[in-house]
Amino acid sequence: MKELKTTISSVCVIGCGVAGKSIALAVAQAGYNVILRTRRGLKGFSDFSDYIHREELKKRLIIPSHELLSRVKWTTDLNDACTSTQIIIEAVPEDITLKQKLFKQLDKLCPRDTILVTNTSSLSVKNIFKFVSNKKRAIGIHFFNPAHIMKLVEIIKVPETSKDALETSLAFCKSLGKEPMVVPDTPGFIVNRILFPMLSEAIHALEDGIGTPEEIDNAMKLGTNVPIGPLALCDLIGLDTCLIILENLRKRTGQSKYEVPKLLKQMVKNGFLGRKSGKGFYEYKNIKR
Repeated sequence: MKELKTTISSVCVIGCGVAGKSIALAVAQAGYNVILRTRRGLKGFSDFSDYIHREELKKRLIIPSHELLSRVKWTTDLNDACTSTQIIIEAVPEDITLKQKLFKQLDKLCPRDTILVTNTSSLSVKNIFKFVSNKKRAIGIHFFNPAHIMKLVEIIKVPETSKDALETSLAFCKSLGKEPMVVPDTPGFIVNRILFPMLSEAIHALEDGIGTPEEIDNAMKLGTNVPIGPLALCDLIGLDTCLIILENLRKRTGQSKYEVPKLLKQMVKNGFLGRKSGKGFYEYKNIKR
């Protein structure tokens, strides 16, 4: 940890959605300074502040929330985010065009030894870095939601990823208290390849009237010893994110097991996105976006 911090003192997280806030929290808790790049400016940073002050979250914090906030600065300027950090973690929506455009900009703006990280859960890491000229410093780190709690991170190399970039990324993840696992750049990597057919089937079970959300989730918790039921997990991930991941997996694999359930499409269309919108398969009171 001390040796790593001689080379990494500041980390930039680009994106202040569900994933970005949680990743920024995980990094700040590990003792790093964080630059949070949000296009919403002070409003985005206020959302982060509100996020770490939630009662259910404060119980899990390793250090006081005011100390965490002192380690996190915000900016809307991409150039500011690039010049003073050694690792940049992209946590924007799961859209290949958006990610490609961002990394094309970062490739030009960042010093050549800055490690460029994509946090993707279903897209090809190689394709995300398609327009990056210096691919030696490019790597995927898939954080699981919520990133400040979940232990696993999946590490995904591109063919050009340097040994130094890989070793630094592994050491960085370990310094966050994570268990990094190097996985192939295949659709869904390991976890989502297995997880999302199960989530989809749980939604189909609800569609078919096999049980209520509570009954389906309780059956899975009691029968398989998972800590959270599949429908509650969908709400935690975000139903819009679940839809995008399933669409990407369906497109990339051609396999029908990743077909998006009609109920999921309808719920997203109606704005029922899970915890972040206050309503999904369950209702959530006093949950801020």
